[in-house]
Amino acid sequence: MTKKTYYFDVTDIYIYLETETTVSGIQRVSFEVITRAIDILGVDKVWLTYWDARKGEYFAIPTTFLNRGSDFTPELFRKVFFGRHARSERQTPPTLMRYQNRPLKYRVHWLIRIYQAWQNNEEHFQKKGSSIAEWRSFKKGDNATPIAVDSNVSAVPAHTLAQPNDPLIILGALWNIEGVYDQIKILRDKNQMEVSQLVHDLIPVLTPEHLGDKFFMEFYYWLETSIKLCTRFLANSENTAHDLQHFMDEVGQSKPISVVPLAQKFTQ
Repeated sequence: MTKKTYYFDVTDIYIYLETETTVSGIQRVSFEVITRAIDILGVDKVWLTYWDARKGEYFAIPTTFLNRGSDFTPELFRKVFFGRHARSERQTPPTLMRYQNRPLKYRVHWLIRIYQAWQNNEEHFQKKGSSIAEWRSFKKGDNATPIAVDSNVSAVPAHTLAQPNDPLIILGALWNIEGVYDQIKILRDKNQMEVSQLVHDLIPVLTPEHLGDKFFMEFYYWLETSIKLCTRFLANSENTAHDLQHFMDEVGQSKPISVVPLAQKFTQ
């Protein structure tokens, strides 16, 4: 077993799930990568890191809350990081998923669904991608057992744990998150961590005409900043690695690129 401890930055997910209850496809990929890393490296060798702007600290938290065999889900993430008892997907009737964590709107739309079901208004439910039968079936009782979270799991400043050559892997794009790169740069320079950035594609650079100038400039600045920050890059395909190398050639930078197809298991 490796002596290194692997840290996975989840700042983008941390900020997003503070107000939302679901994650994007790429964020789900991040969950999968972390879960695979735990399976291979061991739960004691995988930590999560995130930037808390309100506290002005870049924290690390162990993944031991997954030791009970539970899946790494948005619901579990929210309970660990925010201590909130958000309504789970399994406890949410069909058509009300978007209101999971909005109590007032949830109550209003729940009452609307009850009324429409009482009126046998099938069209109302069809427009929501469901049916009266599905609604009524759920109402008979589909309550999930609440997820148990280890109360001993707590976050600590990352700089107090990180050792030289420990990998810090950024799975998401951290653009427009003020302060986070400054913290990671400190860990790279003072703690001598190896900082890697996972890149999924360079579409905003390759076809900016489809995305608009503003997004193109934001992506371009993020990628250029990442090159200066990172020790190396991880690309999800040979094509992405080729595009990334071409971009670095254009901006006069050079960092090693490792191709790690997401369908391939995470390896040390």
